[in-house]
Amino acid sequence: MKIKIDANFEMMNKFKPPIILEVEEESTLKDLLERIQSIVLPIKILDHRKTPGDDLRRIILNGRTFLPTEIGDIPLQDGDEVFVEIFLEPLGGG
Repeated sequence: MKIKIDANFEMMNKFKPPIILEVEEESTLKDLLERIQSIVLPIKILDHRKTPGDDLRRIILNGRTFLPTEIGDIPLQDGDEVFVEIFLEPLGGG
């Protein structure tokens, strides 16, 4: 099934949302985050225990907001839209 991914970040030549990812039937939101994590290393979306990483701030699935601690095993469906928000350090100041 196809899931549309958007985010508040991109990685040149690796991850430039919005993108469509193909996932297995019966995949969960956590499965999808694992897949995204494999693309965007060293950003810590998930940690080594596959729990929310330090950089993940929130996930929006079809307009519904989830905090990192709430992602669990939420099932995905074909055509779902997911927004991934990470913490970004300020690049400059005033």
